[in-house]
Amino acid sequence: MPVPGVTWEGLAYAVRTASASLIALYIAFCMNLDDPKWAAITVWIVAQNSRGMSVSKSQYRMLGTALGALAALVLVALFAQTPELFLLGLAGWIGPTFPRQRETNKISLGYLCNSIGGRSNGIPALNASKRKSKE
Repeated sequence: MPVPGVTWEGLAYAVRTASASLIALYIAFCMNLDDPKWAAITVWIVAQNSRGMSVSKSQYRMLGTALGALAALVLVALFAQTPELFLLGLAGWIGPTFPRQRETNKISLGYLCNSIGGRSNGIPALNASKRKSKE
């Protein structure tokens, strides 16, 4: 008996995405990552019905993450001893991208990853540099 609203294409997409998510989680566990759940979550974030759309979306995501990490690296190098200036610089980097994050296209995901990459790489690096300076 067919289930209303469920198509073979939708079911194949769900199985394909769930399998990719579990493979990513397994690889993250094998690599002993601190938070392996993010590998599985990333698969679901970039998943699209069309394989071509997934590739396009993932390119913007990788570019945004790389730019955010690079910005965090530069900001930590410049303001490692002054966390107030670091946070001001980080806000100056993330702030202008916020309006673009509100859009609903693939490029907006790149801006979002830019912000997340800057924050998630910069703040722990700043904390690590503060601990080293106290020792």
